[in-house]
Amino acid sequence: MVKAVSGPERRLCQLYFRMANYLQPRCVVDFGSPFEPFRAYVSAGCRRAEVTRGPTRGGASAAFSCPATIDMARFTPEACCADLYRRALAHAGPASMFVVEGIHSSRHGRRLWAAIQRDGRTAVTFDLYYCGIVCFDKKRYRQNYIVNF
Repeated sequence: MVKAVSGPERRLCQLYFRMANYLQPRCVVDFGSPFEPFRAYVSAGCRRAEVTRGPTRGGASAAFSCPATIDMARFTPEACCADLYRRALAHAGPASMFVVEGIHSSRHGRRLWAAIQRDGRTAVTFDLYYCGIVCFDKKRYRQNYIVNF
């Protein structure tokens, strides 16, 4: 049973549901701190989605096996998050979307978000204050949006 969520967490969960419903991802990797509602909302948005846990804090150096393409991923800002993001980036396809939580809540989050926006492999980014969404579709013009979420 998933605990009830409220406030910004509820809004993030609703965003995850909408993203999963739109993308219909097969492979979803959660690189963030444990957050069980993420799995529940993504699974409700797409029944065929396989939500797996990626390595987290201290696990950046651990063996990391990834499928050929990660359709959707979630990251939380921690010291090793930048390394995990770079490793997951190698498995991002044009239809992939990554969500980075806490992009303004810590120094690690702000640094990671700035690096993501500068990275040439990203196409479109959305700064929602609580989180950032990264898209990799090169058919789109490279743009960084700030959205009132």
